[in-house]
Amino acid sequence: MNHAPSPKLRGKLWLIGGTSESIHLVHQLRAQAETVLVTVTTAAARQRFSAYPTLGVESICFESDHQLQEWIGRHQILGILDASHPFAVEISTRAMRVAEQLNLPYLRFERSPVSTPASDWVQEVALGDEILPLQDLAGHRILLTLGSRSLSQFSSWHQHCELFARILPTETAVRLALKAGFPRAHLIAMQPPLSLALECALWKHWRISRVITKASGEAGGEDIKRQAAAQLHIPLIILQRPEVSYRWKTASLSTALRFSQQVTRPLPQD
Repeated sequence: MNHAPSPKLRGKLWLIGGTSESIHLVHQLRAQAETVLVTVTTAAARQRFSAYPTLGVESICFESDHQLQEWIGRHQILGILDASHPFAVEISTRAMRVAEQLNLPYLRFERSPVSTPASDWVQEVALGDEILPLQDLAGHRILLTLGSRSLSQFSSWHQHCELFARILPTETAVRLALKAGFPRAHLIAMQPPLSLALECALWKHWRISRVITKASGEAGGEDIKRQAAAQLHIPLIILQRPEVSYRWKTASLSTALRFSQQVTRPLPQD
């Protein structure tokens, strides 16, 4: 029996992971997994792709444009699909810059922001703005759901109020939270998003009077937190997403998949 020759692969698509959407994309691309290379920043994030054994996944942080250029050349990257977290500005800006230098196609895939009616219990503030005057913090019990890497920015707040944090269930997250001065009794490690009932139960159990979170979209549970704030009458402060001027951006899964297929389509047979 004669077998048709296997199609020659052109190269790989680099999928910048780190979000639940990146896992959804991988699931849709599973038939062409050998043409996709995913990067994440932690071993725990890498483990989330374990259901796809033929997929290449690397845990790596790029410290310079030169390092990234070398990595792209070594892995024969032909295009970049950026599905990193909305607040992971550094990797997105570096990837865009290097893509332009190497003339590679780049597409930003980002979850849509939560669209809800205005609420008296929700305040949205830009990154860099003063979230709350320190004199207004005294006596408050504040829950932070910002990610463990952000907790060190709030270390000085411990002397003004009681701080609590919800973090990912990883050793790294716990270590960073403890280093930032959070007592173990003020930490809960859970994988978001939570149900509304569980979110409300946590706020009530800790007698929270303020919650500070990021504009992480539905995948990050932002809509649930908004509902909890309205239901419990607890002020919710949402840090807005950083303003990044992406070259090309979409919130459409089908558009992201078409982009991926165009980048990784096989070479024509001789």
